[in-house]
Parts: sequence; structure tokens; C-alpha cells
Amino acid sequence: MVEKHILKVSPNKINTLILCGGIGSRISKITKITPKPLIKVLNKPFLFYLIKNLSRYNFFNFYLLTHYKHKNFEKFKQNFQKRLNVNIQIIKEKEKLDTGGAVINAINKIKNKNDYMLVNGDTYLDINYHSVINRFIQKKKFTIPLVKSSKFSEKLNSVSVTKKGNIIFSKKNVYMNSGVCFFKKKNLQKYKEIKKISFENDILKNQIKSKNVYGYVYDSNFIDIGSYASLKKIENFIKRIHFKKKILFLDRDNTLNFDRG
Repeated sequence: MVEKHILKVSPNKINTLILCGGIGSRISKITKITPKPLIKVLNKPFLFYLIKNLSRYNFFNFYLLTHYKHKNFEKFKQNFQKRLNVNIQIIKEKEKLDTGGAVINAINKIKNKNDYMLVNGDTYLDINYHSVINRFIQKKKFTIPLVKSSKFSEKLNSVSVTKKGNIIFSKKNVYMNSGVCFFKKKNLQKYKEIKKISFENDILKNQIKSKNVYGYVYDSNFIDIGSYASLKKIENFIKRIHFKKKILFLDRDNTLNFDRG
């Protein structure tokens, strides 16, 4: 009898929240018909590639936080959940709650005790997410991958990282929030009764001042599809970054054998 060699990888338990409720006013000619995360790239919604990439790192439970054109995301789930082989749930805001309000609304409804990763529905960060998870497990506080930026703003651009890993505001080293943030439910305990609040401009800013946010700089490929200029680049980005991944094939003995004839 031939023994079957099957590697079973259990999905990680982190709840992935994807912000999908924005109107997309900067590209309103497009978003008045199609929400940003659902803009077609190579005949598939941008959100498809975002979830597909995260599933490569064993993320399985996805929550789409919606408001604007909510029904479009229900169609997305219907069309792509089985194809992506993940679990997708949709949490709709009855009224616009801003990003922080959307997150608080979601975690108040999610009953499991898992940790969270927050992702923007209109950005794609190409990093090794396992490395960020390991750092988050060590710190047990807000953990953010940072990317290089050439611009200064009063938001979470123009930040730096101390030797201990704390994010601080700085005009010298220009890094920016990638739109990805790991946190525990208890990290938002003080905000749980607040209805409308910005996650980036209010929650994270206050936590940075309290030295409760850790950051790690990644020299990685990153794109934000919130402008017409970036939309011109997105097709090439997906071709170059999403599809052209190196793959290592191992035989059942975990070695590579050369056939020399």
C-alpha cells in the first residue's frame, strides 16, 4: 500500500478586516459606478488579488466592512468566495462611521477571541506577512508595517521608528503607514463605546503618542489605487508583483533531484 504524503496547513486564526466602505471621491468618475476595491484589473476586481495574496500567507477569515454600494460586495462574495477558498463575511455600517467606527462596529459583532489585522481595501502591500505576525505576537500591541514615502502629511506619513521599535512622529525619516495594522481586541477597549472615529487620525495618533504602536520598515512593493495616476500603474503592478512569484518544488523526501538521464 502506498502511503499518501499530504501536508495539511491549518488556517491562521487572525480575523482580517478589510475597509471597503469609502466613497472614493478622488476618482469619482469611476467610483460613482464601482467602489474602489471592486475596480476591475485584468478582468477581476482589485479585491480579488488583495485577498488572494493574503491567503498565500494562510489568512482565511475575511470581513468586508462596507457602506457605500454594499450590494456590490455581496455579489463579489457570491462570485469569488469559493474560487478564493476563503471565508468571507460582510459587515455593513447602517450609517457612515469613518474607519475607526467601522472597525469598532465590526469587532463588537465578531464573537470569536481571535486577534485582528486591518487592511485598506484599496491598497496592496507585498511583504512576508508571517514576519509581521511574529513581531506582533512578541509585542502584543498595535503593530504596523511601514513603507517609504516621498511626501509629508499630518496623517501617518512622516514617522520614524525608535531602537525599541516604537513609532514616533518625525519630519526627518519619511515613512508612512502601509494601511496594514495588527492589533488585539483589548487594544481598542477604551474606544468600544465610540460610534464614529478615524482609525488612523484619531486612534493610532493617540496610541503613538502613548508609545503603544510598534513599526517595522519594509522596502517592499506597495500601491494605493486611490488616484487616477495609480490606476494607470495597477495593471502592470499586478502582472509584475502578484503573478510573478518564485515557486520552489520539493519532492516527498524534501529534496530536489536532478534527472541526469
